[in-house]
Amino acid sequence: MPQSGQQRVYDVGIYCTLSTVCTPEWRIRVDSATVGAPGFETRNTVEECLDYCNRDLKCFGIDVDILVSPKQCWKHDDPSRFREDNIYPQPGTNSYQLITRCPMTTETTGL
Repeated sequence: MPQSGQQRVYDVGIYCTLSTVCTPEWRIRVDSATVGAPGFETRNTVEECLDYCNRDLKCFGIDVDILVSPKQCWKHDDPSRFREDNIYPQPGTNSYQLITRCPMTTETTGL
């Protein structure tokens, strides 16, 4: 039984982070693309492309065609794609290599 002033903690298989702020860290190569993206998704903004990658544990980076709308987000699922010999000049495309991923958080209510 919790003592006065303590909270009860229930392990229901969902882990929550209530007050953390995290900003993913990216290595950005302007006017560059990376060889080997299997395909692309579309998002409205560059930030949405980056969030799309951060949320996918298999994503190690993303190339974003910034000249089109919606943006084309070319996801990379192999970290070796970001070797210097796999990167080439591509005007209007920026390559973002994910250096530090933010952990995903889940909020629960009604417990």
